[in-house]
Amino acid sequence: MKVWVMTNEYEGNNVGGLGVVATHLSRALSNSNDTSVTVICKTGHTRRVAVESGESLTVVRFPRSSKYHSSARQLFHARPIAKWMKTHGFGQPDIIHVHSIQCDDLALYYNKKYKIPLVYTCHSLICLEPKQSNLKPMEMRQRQLLRAANVVTAPSGWQKAMIRRSYPRYIKRIEAIPTECPL
Repeated sequence: MKVWVMTNEYEGNNVGGLGVVATHLSRALSNSNDTSVTVICKTGHTRRVAVESGESLTVVRFPRSSKYHSSARQLFHARPIAKWMKTHGFGQPDIIHVHSIQCDDLALYYNKKYKIPLVYTCHSLICLEPKQSNLKPMEMRQRQLLRAANVVTAPSGWQKAMIRRSYPRYIKRIEAIPTECPL
C-alpha cells in the first residue's frame, strides 16, 4: 500500500506536537508490511525540493514561499506539487493522511480528482481559538477537510470529544489514535 502523509511540520521542522505525531506515525506506518510512506512537507532550509529516501519511507520537502507553498496564505499549492510528484515518478497513493490544514488544497485535489481516500488527523480545532477575523478562512478550510475525510482521527480521547462536540455531523467518522502506555 502507498500512503502519502501531508503535513506542515515534520522532523527537522517541528514547532510542536503535530510534527512529533506526524513523524512517529509515518515511521510506524512505514514499518508495516508492504506499506511505503511518502511524506510531503515544507522546509525552510533550501530553495529547492529536497528528497530523503529510505527503504519504505521517503520525505519530500517543498520550499516555503515558492510556487509550491504560500507562507502568506498558509497553504501548499496543489497543481505544482502534483506535477512535480508525477514528473518524479511518485504516481498516486492508495490513501492520503493529512495532519495540517495547510495541506488541504493538495489533499482535496487528489481526493476529488482521483477518488483517493482521505484520513485527517485533527490536532486542534480552529473554531475553539479566540475569535479573530483572520482565522475564519482557516476554520472554513478545516471544515472542508472534516467533510471530505473518510476518517477523522484525533491524537487523544480528549481531542476526539472536542471534535465530536464541535462537529456532531461527523461523529461517526471520528476516532482516537490508540496509545500504548509502558508500565
